[in-house]
Amino acid sequence: MYKYRVEQKGFTILELLIVIVIIGILATIALPKYIGVREDANIAVSKSNIKSLQTGIERYLLDKGLYPAELSELITEGLIKEGTCRIPGTSNIYEYGNSDTDYLIYDPDNDVYATSDSLAADFATYTGDITPNAQTI
Repeated sequence: MYKYRVEQKGFTILELLIVIVIIGILATIALPKYIGVREDANIAVSKSNIKSLQTGIERYLLDKGLYPAELSELITEGLIKEGTCRIPGTSNIYEYGNSDTDYLIYDPDNDVYATSDSLAADFATYTGDITPNAQTI
């Protein structure tokens, strides 16, 4: 009366559910690690950019005899590339402040900053308008 097939093609619902559960478990394990690695990479890029900005500021000081009023002056003078002024992973620009004798570059997203050599020795002497709570690089 009825003919049964010997060969069945395809997956059962149970097999598909097991695969979906396994993929979900793997995703919950891998995703937080990926996010942590991405944040670490952004901090590393930020530190590198700030070092490049420091070099550009020091070169500007040697050429002009004073610190630049804004970071955009470094781009205009050809001392840094335009993307160096942007905080990685955002469209924000590094905060920059200076006085006659000191400067400070600050990344509020990653809590990283760098200062002139004289300011690094005694932060209390800084008279600019940025006061980060971060660690220097």
